[in-house]
This record gives sequence, structure tokens and C-alpha cells, in this order.
Amino acid sequence: MLNHHFQKFISEIDTLVLKVISRITVIAICES
Repeated sequence: MLNHHFQKFISEIDTLVLKVISRITVIAICES
């Protein structure tokens, strides 16, 4: 139960990190 909740938490963080990275990449490309 706890392990499953932890894995869900990790996957949500992964998704958030990917969104931030892609957003930064787009900004960097637009400003270059």
C-alpha cells in the first residue's frame, strides 16, 4: 500500500519535471 502510493508520488514528480524541462527548452530555443 505504502509502496504503491510512493510509486504514484514518484511518477507525478517525473511528469512535473518533464513539463518543466520541456518548458525551459522551449524558452531557451525562443530566446536564442
